[in-house]
Amino acid sequence: MARKINIACGDRLLEGFENVDGERPGMNPEIIIGNALEYDYKGAELVYAGHFIDRLTIDDVKKFFQKVRSDAPEAELIISVPAVDRANGVPFWWLQIIIFGWRRWPGDHYLSVWRAKDLDAELRAAGFTRTQEWPDCPYLADRVD
Repeated sequence: MARKINIACGDRLLEGFENVDGERPGMNPEIIIGNALEYDYKGAELVYAGHFIDRLTIDDVKKFFQKVRSDAPEAELIISVPAVDRANGVPFWWLQIIIFGWRRWPGDHYLSVWRAKDLDAELRAAGFTRTQEWPDCPYLADRVD
């Protein structure tokens, strides 16, 4: 059976996925890891990274993309991240929270902010050739972010 990985899942477990995160108070992932950049993605058919890359530096995002691509070259990578260029109608106070950090737990810091075109460029630089915006992703349908 092909692997589906929900990396940095927090307390949002997806049925049929390996639900993976670091150890934090109040979180109960199925698999606890030290660093998502060192996780073994080999054999993955799908890697879902919901609200994860915005907590990485841009250099670490590049490493994450390269790691997934080298471990699982055929895997589909689905990313959910606030896109500041798609923030029409979003109140300024909310954008400040996104940019300067919400800090719901120790270490909850936004370290990068993304525009759709920049994210697309980084994915393509890592070797992902088929990219698209997918606002109605079925894995996100029952999530409240």
